[in-house]
Amino acid sequence: QESCPDLVIAGITTAYLGLSAQLLLGIPFLQLNLYCWNPRPERMIFALPSLPCGLNKFIMKFLMADVRKSWKPYDKVMEEKLGAGVLEQYSAADTYDDWAGGPAFPVFYAVPSSFVGV
Repeated sequence: QESCPDLVIAGITTAYLGLSAQLLLGIPFLQLNLYCWNPRPERMIFALPSLPCGLNKFIMKFLMADVRKSWKPYDKVMEEKLGAGVLEQYSAADTYDDWAGGPAFPVFYAVPSSFVGV
């Protein structure tokens, strides 16, 4: 604890580590994304086909569930090292809503300057 940072900036691949810093160690973190994660897109993102009747939302929930599954190995290590994991404190609904810029943590989006006029 004596050498802990004041702030953690987490990217897409380090989101679990940012959440663990906030939930388990009490260190605030900022999420920095390179793309927009819209939980209820009218037009589907990631070049996936758009579906009618609001079904895009269900695809996004499915994708987010896969992200949570990929965190399970990290969670086992955190439970061994710190005595608690992130997944037991952070529900699937929280994950889905917060990745869209919900109240749990701020989300920032970085846009390369070459895409500004596009």
